[in-house]
Amino acid sequence: MMAKTEVFKPSSAGPATTETKATVKTLTAPTERVKNDSGPTKPKTHKMVEGDELWRVATSNGVSLGELVELNKLWNLAVSPGLIIQLP
Repeated sequence: MMAKTEVFKPSSAGPATTETKATVKTLTAPTERVKNDSGPTKPKTHKMVEGDELWRVATSNGVSLGELVELNKLWNLAVSPGLIIQLP
């Protein structure tokens, strides 16, 4: 929305005049998202059950098998039921 501002402009060559100029207000959006600092968040985890496979847990959570292995510092891909793994 524009607001009009009337400006008095004296003229040295003749009588005083008035001009109408439009004032434009620009609204800017924040460039960064504001984080909700409502306290510590609980990390995402998955408890392995009989028949679970790491690659299936990885793909169903949108991460690669390599990311899952590296994050959990796994030395062996054969995991036991009951193991709780971290998800990124």
